[in-house]
Amino acid sequence: MGFVKSSFFKVRKFYDEEDRLHKILQSHGAEVLTEAMEEGLKEQRFDVSFVEQFLQGELAFLVEVSR
Repeated sequence: MGFVKSSFFKVRKFYDEEDRLHKILQSHGAEVLTEAMEEGLKEQRFDVSFVEQFLQGELAFLVEVSR
């Protein structure tokens, strides 16, 4: 039973992360998402939270520059 439960949670996590990536794509566009994911590959980070953190830093930088 442990294997089935573990597999279920991995699949569920995958779909949750896929939904988060889709929301980022919808709100920021493909170019921004691609840039964030490429940066994740450089950093050997393959999680959605890295993409979100990267975008937060990028957005903060853009706000600061535009002031």
